[in-house]
Amino acid sequence: MTYDNEADFTTAIAGLSSNTIDFDSATAGDLVLPGSPFDGVTFDYSLDYDLSVDATYDTTSSSNYLGINDFDGRFAGGDSFDMTFGSAQSAIGLYIHIGFESLLFDNDITLTTNTGLVANLSANADQQLLDGEAYFIGLYSDSAADAFTSVSFSSFPEDYYFNVDDITFAQMSSPPGAVSEPSSLILLSLALGGLIRLRKSTC
Repeated sequence: MTYDNEADFTTAIAGLSSNTIDFDSATAGDLVLPGSPFDGVTFDYSLDYDLSVDATYDTTSSSNYLGINDFDGRFAGGDSFDMTFGSAQSAIGLYIHIGFESLLFDNDITLTTNTGLVANLSANADQQLLDGEAYFIGLYSDSAADAFTSVSFSSFPEDYYFNVDDITFAQMSSPPGAVSEPSSLILLSLALGGLIRLRKSTC
């Protein structure tokens, strides 16, 4: 399932264990270097600039967001990066912010998991910002087979500029169809055996 607004996404993952990176634990100007973990996620990329925490423009959660360390601090159409997680996830969602001088169209932004799930941007703004608009893109699957450990963020090479914020990822506490571990089965057998002996002794 894919999502173009945060409210529906948040409702869908309500029963999952989730984390949100809002970049507010860092200081504007901090670099997010390739291969370095940041709040539980490792970012990898090959761009002319490094990813950087910035606070120049308005955002969905004050006051920091993810950009790049050039003069403007914003990604450009065609930029991409990968995110790798320490454990398998079932959902991911994030905001893309653009200024009033830019336009986003359907499918300009894509999220692709290493298990083949794909979410394409729907060009319906989810929030209005002081200096632009915020678009939400997210995906979620309750199938254990779809659980992913990495996501590629890609953007169509066109003339627009944007930032990223509020990256939320979530995992199921107990994957569907989970099989009991052998140790758990042994403990269950011992407990049942003890119960049977207790009933016999009281007869």
